[in-house]
Amino acid sequence: MSARGVLLAALFLASACAREPGDELRIALGSAPLSLDPHLSNESASFAVNSNLYETLVSTDAGLALKPDLALSWTNPDDLTLRLELVKGARFHDGSELSSADVVASLRRARDDPRSGWRSGLEPIAAVEAPTPSEVVIRTRRPFPNLLRYLSAIAIVPAARTRPDGPPLATDPIGSGPYRLASRDSSTGSLEFERFEGYRGPAPAVRHITFRAIPGEEERVQALTSGRVDMIADVPPAAIAQLSSVPGVRVLRAVGLRETFVAFDLRRERTPYASPERNPFLDLRVRQAFQRTIDPRVLVRDVLFGFGQPATQLAAPGVFGFDPDLAAPDIDLAAARRLLLEAGYPDGFSVTLDSPLGAYPGDVAAAYKIGAALAQINVRVSVNPLPKAELFAKLDRGDSSFYMLSWNSLSGDMQEIFLFLLRTPDPERGWGVDNEGGYSNPEVDRVFLEAGETMSPGLRLAKLKQGVRLAMADVPWVPLYVQDQVFGLRQPFDWIPRPDRRIRVAEVSRR
Repeated sequence: MSARGVLLAALFLASACAREPGDELRIALGSAPLSLDPHLSNESASFAVNSNLYETLVSTDAGLALKPDLALSWTNPDDLTLRLELVKGARFHDGSELSSADVVASLRRARDDPRSGWRSGLEPIAAVEAPTPSEVVIRTRRPFPNLLRYLSAIAIVPAARTRPDGPPLATDPIGSGPYRLASRDSSTGSLEFERFEGYRGPAPAVRHITFRAIPGEEERVQALTSGRVDMIADVPPAAIAQLSSVPGVRVLRAVGLRETFVAFDLRRERTPYASPERNPFLDLRVRQAFQRTIDPRVLVRDVLFGFGQPATQLAAPGVFGFDPDLAAPDIDLAAARRLLLEAGYPDGFSVTLDSPLGAYPGDVAAAYKIGAALAQINVRVSVNPLPKAELFAKLDRGDSSFYMLSWNSLSGDMQEIFLFLLRTPDPERGWGVDNEGGYSNPEVDRVFLEAGETMSPGLRLAKLKQGVRLAMADVPWVPLYVQDQVFGLRQPFDWIPRPDRRIRVAEVSRR
C-alpha cells in the first residue's frame, strides 16, 4: 500500500474508533446488493440498501399506504394523465437541486434502458413531460391504476447521471436520500454510508451505516451475538430462540410479502438437466404430480420453524389480488404416482434443482427437503445450491430445468407478479423479465392486462383473482411458503420492520 493509502486507512480507522456508541449501525445481510444503480436491479437486497441512498416521487409507510416523497401532491385530470407537483428544496448528494428535468430523465431511463429491471412495469407510460421546473406530467397509453405503486419504486437521480457517458451510478451513486455513499470495499462487498447533511427531512438518529454480506447463517448469527454487527437480516429460523435469550438483542418479526416457490422450464422440447429425452415439465400432469408431493406445511414446520405460512397461490395473503377462497390441492402421493404413470414416467426420472445458497432463510434446507419429498414418487433430485448472483445469471441464460426462487412483492399488488413472473416473455419490450421458465398462456395475459387497465378497485380485484385462478390451473410453479421478515437488533437501536423488506435506517431510533 502507498504512503497515501496507509494514511487514509489510518484516518478511517481513527474516525471509526472515535464514533460514539449508537453513531454507527452495522448491518449484515444474507447477500450483497447486486447493484447500487437503482434502475438496473429490482432484487430485494439492492432495494433494501438503495432505499437509504435514493428517494422516489411517492413512498409507502410501514403499512404500504402511499404517501408523498419527492412529489408533494398529485392529481388525475383524466384516466390517462397524472400531474405531480414536486417538493421545494430537495437536493442531491452532489449539491444540485431537484427539478422536473431530473424526474423526466430518471423515469425515461427506468422505462427505456434495456438493462432496466423496471421496464415491464413502466411500459404503459407514453410520455413524461416537465411543463415547469416543479411540475411533472405523466401520460399513459391506457388507464394505469397501479402507476403510483410503480413510481414508489423508481429512484430519482440527477439528469446528468442518466446519460451513458456519465459516471456510473453503480460505483458512484447520487441520490437525494438521507444517506450518501462514503466508501466501499470491493474485496468484501461492504458498503459504508454517512448521513447526508443536506437532506431536506429530519436528520436520522444514526450517523453512519455499514452494510456487509455474510451469507453463512451461523456466521451471521455469531456476528450479532458477539457484537461485531448491530443488525442482521434474514435470521435463520433455527436461531430465533437462541437470539431471543441473548442480553441486549431483540428479535423483530413482521409478516412478509416474500413467497418462495419452485418453477419449471416450460420453453424447450428438450431441457438440459432432466433425464427424459422430452422435457417432462411440458406435461401438466408432471407439474401436478410435483404439486401433490411437495408439502408446504412440512417446509414451514421443519425449515421455517413456524415463522411463515404455507403458500396456496401465486402471491402472499397481504398482496392485493390474493384469493382467500383458493386452496392448494391435498398432498396425495398415490395420485402423484398415477399422474406420472399417465404422463409416461412409471419409473420417474432424474432432474437437477437449482437453488439459492444462503440468500434467504433456510433456502438450502428447503431445497433438500423438496428433493427428499420427490424421491417418494421416484423423482431423483440433485440439489445445486448457488450464490444468488450465480443463480440469477444462470436463470437469465435459461440454463435451468427446475429451480427454486423467492419473490418479494414490493408493490403489494398481484399485477407486479404478473408483469415480471407470469406474462409471456418479450425481451424487446421488457415483459416477463423474470419469467425464467417461459410460462405463456394468452388467456392469463388477457385477463391480467384487463385488470391492469381497470380503474375500479372492486372490478380490478375480481379480475386479478380470475387471473390467479387461471394461472394456478396451469401450475407454472409450485408455491411453497410465505416467510416472515425476521431481524436481530442490538441495543441501543429500535426499529419496526417493514413488510416490503426495505431497511430504511432513517426509521431507526436510539433508546
